[in-house]
Amino acid sequence: MGEDQLSWRVPATSRDMFSWCACARVRARCFIVREVCDVTRLKFFLLVVIGVTFAMMTNSFRAQAQDITSGSLTIEHPWSRPSIGNAPNSAAYLKITNSGGTPDTLMGVKSDVAKRVELHSVKMDGGVMRMRAVKEGVAVPANASVELKPGGVHIMLMGLSRKLTPGQMFDLTLQFKHQGAVPVLVKVEKIGGSNKGGHMQGGQGQ
Repeated sequence: MGEDQLSWRVPATSRDMFSWCACARVRARCFIVREVCDVTRLKFFLLVVIGVTFAMMTNSFRAQAQDITSGSLTIEHPWSRPSIGNAPNSAAYLKITNSGGTPDTLMGVKSDVAKRVELHSVKMDGGVMRMRAVKEGVAVPANASVELKPGGVHIMLMGLSRKLTPGQMFDLTLQFKHQGAVPVLVKVEKIGGSNKGGHMQGGQGQ
């Protein structure tokens, strides 16, 4: 047997016996302390692994969980354009599906990502694309869907509080006439092509 198993020669005298017992107790305590330390290190390692795994799962869920259902309303794929350079404005888009039998109206939008958040529409007038605020709100008929998209009704973010880069997320609260406040998570997505929404993100030509 090894020393850790406390297997030593039994002393012949009582004095030696006392010394042997004292030494045995010390070695036993050292053995117990070492075992406790090993268990503690194992527990710490497991906690670190669990923490990292949970954080990764949370970030993954946050990045994917964009669709939201509130009552009879389902908000699908809320996304926004990245900001360009030092441009103070951007725009957000989404799809609203009303699966209920009662129509609703999107009255407004709030977010701390911009100083002003408004519903805007884009229309051609005599060959000129014109934009205006939709103060009366956006109607969402019963058992129907309405899409806020580039080139049509959209959410205008004016006076951005920070630069929007692809992959970022920010909160947006939709205010409905009947359903009330519906919070959604918007993802900044990179898109190609020109600004079909009609707004010049630098704030000109609005």
